[in-house]
Amino acid sequence: MDRQSALTATAKGDRARRGFEREPRPTATRKAALTTAISGCTCYHPLFVFNQLGDVERCALRPGDVHSADGWRVVLEPVIARYRGIVKLLYFRDGAAFANPEIYEFLEAEGMGYAIRLPANSILQSKIGYLLRRPVGRPAPDLRRYFASFSYQAHSWMKPRRVVAKVEWHPGELYPRVGFIVTNLARPAKRVVAFYIQRGTAEQWIKEGKGAIKWTRLSCRTFAANAVRLQLHVLAYNLGNFMRTLAMPKAAEPWSLTSLREKLIKIGAKVVSHRRYVTFQMAEVVASDVQRTPVADRPAEGAAGASMTEAVVRCDGRRCRVRHGGRTVTSSDATGRPPVVSEG
Repeated sequence: MDRQSALTATAKGDRARRGFEREPRPTATRKAALTTAISGCTCYHPLFVFNQLGDVERCALRPGDVHSADGWRVVLEPVIARYRGIVKLLYFRDGAAFANPEIYEFLEAEGMGYAIRLPANSILQSKIGYLLRRPVGRPAPDLRRYFASFSYQAHSWMKPRRVVAKVEWHPGELYPRVGFIVTNLARPAKRVVAFYIQRGTAEQWIKEGKGAIKWTRLSCRTFAANAVRLQLHVLAYNLGNFMRTLAMPKAAEPWSLTSLREKLIKIGAKVVSHRRYVTFQMAEVVASDVQRTPVADRPAEGAAGASMTEAVVRCDGRRCRVRHGGRTVTSSDATGRPPVVSEG
């Protein structure tokens, strides 16, 4: 499971374009209220839980002035309860905002493996001081990466826990890049880091939700109504992701939700049946690889006629001819049915 939080900006008094909550929350802090008054917008801070396939297990809309880990138990507990007794092994990974001993103890009590980013401090850096010294001699022309594992106990922890460190020396940089991960996994340090960095894929899923589903457009006046609207956006996102991962062919696996929407869901066609042929009027994206005859040359029946393309299908016995402008494609079909024009 990947936990992610994302900021959603909402414009005040712009309900038609952005449609967001117009007034700041009465319980907002003075600083947040001042920021809202100056910028003229209200920010939301939603929380998402993804699985490894990109499906949203659960989400919650929160005010914009709360901590990134605020309300984590309300979102995470139902997800774990859903899989309890069904899945033997559950894993959790998240950023430094969720480096909380309460979360560690909760996950350990549930028997879950976790890898959570740990903010750096002087004590952690002293544990790997030998890796932070710049190598003697000419800097290496390529990237150098080192791993370390040690036991560490913060003052707020009830017991020591395993911490994995990653140190990277990049060419042309004076100081190394250092990261720490607290984990209960027994894997080698390199594999723990490889497991954790896959969390970055969740950022792409959030980006897809913003771009394809537009789940940042919360156009209701009240917070509760916007929370319901976010749930509807997430439902649409999951339906699209289910279609992409379960129903689409292998050729469509690399498609984003935006491509799936533009190339499949939003494709419309008008079928005109005659005695000897059938005319399909489809969007231009379907016939992008052949010569097209725009319907705009004929008397348009509606405003959308200018963006359509005409495909004339003539069937005679067992042979079908598809005509796109000046190009004709002949296809043999035992059933005499016209061929299907599609884009993969």
